[in-house]
Amino acid sequence: MKKNLPILYLVCTIILSSNIIAQDEDYYDPGFEIFLIDSYVTSKLPHTFILSFFSSDSCNAKVILNDDYELLVTEQFTDQHNAEFDMTSMRFDTSIVPYYIQVELPDGSEFTSEKYELILPDAYELQAAKERSLFTVCCLGSVVFLLPSPTMVSIDGENYFGLSKEVPIISFFKSGYNYPVGYISLEYEYVFNAPVQSFVRAGYKYMIQFDGIEFISPGLNLFTNFDGYNGISPELSVGLFKIYNVFTFYTKYRYNFQPGSADSDMHEISIGLYSNIFSFNF
Repeated sequence: MKKNLPILYLVCTIILSSNIIAQDEDYYDPGFEIFLIDSYVTSKLPHTFILSFFSSDSCNAKVILNDDYELLVTEQFTDQHNAEFDMTSMRFDTSIVPYYIQVELPDGSEFTSEKYELILPDAYELQAAKERSLFTVCCLGSVVFLLPSPTMVSIDGENYFGLSKEVPIISFFKSGYNYPVGYISLEYEYVFNAPVQSFVRAGYKYMIQFDGIEFISPGLNLFTNFDGYNGISPELSVGLFKIYNVFTFYTKYRYNFQPGSADSDMHEISIGLYSNIFSFNF
């Protein structure tokens, strides 16, 4: 069982990644092309989405913005497409908004473009900042802070149940992204009935955002029980979906070992909720 845990986790991750790649490949059709010319939002009020593009054949077109808004670009068949959309009533929770173009050709066939990104101006008021009250954020943040992550631990082929709680301390953001590019965290874990039961970890996690899921996050930790049991624990987390747009449900695999020690290594698989509400953001 000890050897099978990382293999099982790796297989699941490969299958998930393959599905994402397969979805992305569906966007392309070698028999039809779109040539994007303009795609931006005006900085002055009212914020307006300016879009223009050429197509390799005559078609009518519409834009699917953030999978929430369907906007008609051209109703008549043409190969030149120009449109302006008032964004006053549109609400987004990120300053980089994904969109794609759907067209219908004269023969009735349809084509979906690759995904593009629309960058909102700094003055655009995001839904997350506008609609969440301080009380709501504090309540949801408290739930995340108090809720531990259930963990299955394998040591020498024996399985144990544990609880852990990771808290991001310092997060590093890049403009326009929902998640930090990385963060430093502290974590406490307790494993019931195990040979070594209590751990404290400090580590750095790198976050990569993906279409179809929320993120993939490789990380590296140092751990100790403050009684001579010290080591290193590389890990891989997969953020699957958001809950109330405040925290993210994830699954994690972690391998714990002590360099130069003959003591048994430890494998973990866990689920949990991620949020950086209480971290210092840079």
